Amino acid sequence: MKINLLVPIIVLAFLVRVVGINFGLPLELHPDEGKIIYPANSMSVNFVESLQGRGDNAFFNPHIFYYGGVNFFILTSTIKLVSFVGRNFSVFNLVSLSPIFLLARFITVLFATATVYFVYRLGRDSFGEKVGLLSALVLAFFPTHVINSHYFSPDIIATFFGVASIYFLSRRKLLASSIMVGLGIGTKYYPAILAVFLGLGILIFLKGSLKSRLTKLLKYTVCAIVVFIITNPHVILNFPEFALDIKNQFARNGGGILGSVSPRFFYLLVNNDSSSMGRFLGNSLFFDLGPLALLVVFIAVFYPWFHKNAFAKYLSGFVICYFCFVSASISKEMRWLMFEIPMIAILVGYFFSSLKSKKTALVIGFLFLLFPIYKSVTVSLSFAKGDTRPTIVTWVEENIPQSSTILSDPILVARSPFDDEKYQVFEVPHAKYNVNEAYENESTPNLDIIPKPLYVVTSSKFIDYYNSSDFRALFPTASQKWIDYYKSIESFTKQIKCIRTNEDGLINFTGPDICIYLMER
Repeated sequence: MKINLLVPIIVLAFLVRVVGINFGLPLELHPDEGKIIYPANSMSVNFVESLQGRGDNAFFNPHIFYYGGVNFFILTSTIKLVSFVGRNFSVFNLVSLSPIFLLARFITVLFATATVYFVYRLGRDSFGEKVGLLSALVLAFFPTHVINSHYFSPDIIATFFGVASIYFLSRRKLLASSIMVGLGIGTKYYPAILAVFLGLGILIFLKGSLKSRLTKLLKYTVCAIVVFIITNPHVILNFPEFALDIKNQFARNGGGILGSVSPRFFYLLVNNDSSSMGRFLGNSLFFDLGPLALLVVFIAVFYPWFHKNAFAKYLSGFVICYFCFVSASISKEMRWLMFEIPMIAILVGYFFSSLKSKKTALVIGFLFLLFPIYKSVTVSLSFAKGDTRPTIVTWVEENIPQSSTILSDPILVARSPFDDEKYQVFEVPHAKYNVNEAYENESTPNLDIIPKPLYVVTSSKFIDYYNSSDFRALFPTASQKWIDYYKSIESFTKQIKCIRTNEDGLINFTGPDICIYLMER
């Protein structure tokens, strides 16, 4: 019966993540997916050339180092394998990008579901069967984990390797743990922070003399580094390119990313400045879990410090330190907390199992899960329902005459939202990073000099952000410029269409509210 309880949890975890992974296709909506998928697809198509050291991706160099090489190896090999099977067995052939995006997202779903299983094993082996099942159930319906499982997400994959490394360490399997750490760092570099805690774990929990533990720690570290280098050889072979890419990314992140910039330390705990889209997809733990579940999480994280279980304190220490690490930067995104979410799930399971009254534990547990389950399910159904951005692109193509002039906020990734051959499209420039006062020096579009009639497309993602108290405090001049710009659109144009995230009852669209205005003269 105990094993049977795990099976429905795993099945539900899979279903709530796989439903809706086709959202937005064939358009590209997520800013990170294409940066991995396009190079991986290129290396798969030109596999022999890459292997021979020829072409743009010679020796499988992705030329993108913000994401670890493990992502490219996983996706390139999977695309190659599926393409081979499809051609030889007439199942399907990956000749367009939509199936490749779908395949990449399915890989994330598998890693996410496997993480739920490893959380069960870690909780069970460390604290008992009940904690294992409760931990798996909490992670299965943890909204941020569910949401990011719908993208090709290095955060999800790195989190899997991180949880696996802790699990193997808890089983005293140091070689397997060090391999998992190396793969995790090779996926997205922040598992290096976990490596420090794993090193402490070796010194604290392993038996033997200090010298023997230090020797094991040295071997552990060397093995993890070797695995990282094997999966990321171009970090060494093309070090100047790697160093420049990482330097630029740190400079941008240190300046603040559009939609996630705040000097407030507890921004990811609770904030009132996130856009409607941000609140729906989770811009803080408060919007992710709801007030009651967040309170329980807070209690569960600090609960081990009032008890004697050393491993629970170890997990709690990691959660607290990692949250402080992420929150110290001016740039903050919920997905950057992904790495500690499985540990939070285990601590919540540990807390519930420690309650003496089964009735109290059952009532609190039910109330705790109510909102996260509701949100996880509705978000997945929203992904399945569709996104406002493809909807508005289709509406424009069907209703706005060809050769019309369109001024549009960016609503797609890496390309113009509308067909440049059908329309004269001007995209509104928004500085993504507030580096070197880019925002304060930015100019808004001048509507007077653009040919009329003019169709103006606005996105609530930008409107909400420029109106947020954090942005207004950091960049008062730029904030007022953009607020005045959007007010002028409402004053001097006529709204002809608006697709809103929550316009259709219980099940939302994903994406921001997008409106179209007509300015005839």
